[in-house]
Amino acid sequence: VMRQGIVHRLDKDTSGLIVAATNDEAHRRLAVPLQRRIMHREYLAVACGHSPNRQFTVTGPIGRDRRNRLKMSVVTDGKPASTSFTVVEQFSRHCLLKCQLASGRTHQIRVHLAHIGLPVYGDPLYGNRLVGREFGGQALHAARLSFAHPGDGRLLTFTAPLPGCFRQLLDRLRHP
Repeated sequence: VMRQGIVHRLDKDTSGLIVAATNDEAHRRLAVPLQRRIMHREYLAVACGHSPNRQFTVTGPIGRDRRNRLKMSVVTDGKPASTSFTVVEQFSRHCLLKCQLASGRTHQIRVHLAHIGLPVYGDPLYGNRLVGREFGGQALHAARLSFAHPGDGRLLTFTAPLPGCFRQLLDRLRHP
């Protein structure tokens, strides 16, 4: 077996679903749809600020940040990336967003939101280090994954409930 293991992974401190293969053939059959961007991935994020639009798409090539090698950023010579966002709920100074990836770059949702001035709540790398420190990471959750079963091709959809800390944050934002 050449490559068992994680097919779809998450950034550190992001909650939700991952996909793992149990053998090389399953890994190969799952990795292709992910590379071709036909594995549907949906996230929920709390962003700092408000979007003037209920639905919007951020398209910007992502590459290594030139000043901080730990970060990624929107750069002219980066790899193409596109993320669609829908505002699910507005709060006084934040919003809950549904995020759908059309590509799969490192830190893509976090980079695109920071690029347009709506950093993910609690994101120590792309947001304000002081906002959301009590949250213990960024308010980003891989909520839904859909893909073809690697053996028989039937469509599989998985969902993950929000973790308690994410639900508590939403409750605090709804009832300040």
